[in-house]
Amino acid sequence: MDIDLSFFERVAAEVPGAPVPDNEAERLVALGELELADHEDPALESMCTLLTSLFNVPLAAVAVVERETSSWLASSPSAKREPARGLTRFPRAHSMCAYTLVPPEPEMMVVEDCLADRRFMRNAFVAHPPYVRFYAGCPLLSSSGYRLGALCIVDTAPRRFSEDKLRLLAGFADMAVRRLEKRIALQRHMASSRRLLRTLECFTSGILLVDTRTPEWPILHANEACAELTGEPAGGLTGESMWKLYSLVGETQEELLARHAELAPAHDFMVHARARQARDDDATPLVTLRFRPASEGSLDPYTPHVRLPATATCAPQREKLSLYFAVIEAGGAPAGQPCQAPDLPAVHGTCRPPGTPSGAVARRNASA
Repeated sequence: MDIDLSFFERVAAEVPGAPVPDNEAERLVALGELELADHEDPALESMCTLLTSLFNVPLAAVAVVERETSSWLASSPSAKREPARGLTRFPRAHSMCAYTLVPPEPEMMVVEDCLADRRFMRNAFVAHPPYVRFYAGCPLLSSSGYRLGALCIVDTAPRRFSEDKLRLLAGFADMAVRRLEKRIALQRHMASSRRLLRTLECFTSGILLVDTRTPEWPILHANEACAELTGEPAGGLTGESMWKLYSLVGETQEELLARHAELAPAHDFMVHARARQARDDDATPLVTLRFRPASEGSLDPYTPHVRLPATATCAPQREKLSLYFAVIEAGGAPAGQPCQAPDLPAVHGTCRPPGTPSGAVARRNASA
């Protein structure tokens, strides 16, 4: 349902909104190709619900920025109970997500206190119910390089998150775009000679989000491709141990856990396994599970990273983030071959520690 436009005209007609990016015409074409009008996706809704739990915020949403409006394609259940009346389309001038389109390079936007930011203090969602105070949005970067909108989290109180936690949002944004583009991925790759940021395989790969704090490695999220690979409904995998789905090849579970405990934080690794749903013998096809820390900000090393803003101040990292994305690929190395993945490119972008002038970070990034 659309928001009553008179509401915005009445409360904040003077809000100018974000500047229009130079590539707006091409960006709108890329957005239109996805045919997202009236798009409803339970998988994206589930993702938003998980984000509210991981960040302990009341609302998360997948938003696209259109020519004159911004639309929520999916949101956490709380959005339907907010004083904004659960409405999902509103004028672009009031879209915080529209600001993620502006930087020259893809960059996350973090606003710790919207009332202290001139851009947003008169925004309808800030000055009126639901009285948003914190906003973090990661641009949805299409395979052709255009920013379609943002995956965002909001709170009604000022917040500050660690650098790793913010990059977790970028990983989910990457997953959301893969979901949005999947319907047209095959046609685009067959018809286009342009260099695309994602390979065709990324749209059909199974993806798990697992928590490695406990030996069971419980599954927090699974995409539909993973459900197809395992024969289990995606929602039914949530909370299950990863070892219920797969048995390791080439090492025992205890050996893997010991190896993982010795790895430095934020380290990529891979394992080879067989699905337990089939016969647990040599006739069952091998799969490779490539694990990447959720704090890396992308699901694989080939998709460009979204930078953290140099002006953001991040909360101290109090503990090692234990969440990993696992991408499931058909095939694997024979038993006995090394399972350790080579080092992969580091994430770009740095958060400014509290009290550090933003220019110092900018100079450090420029000299890196």
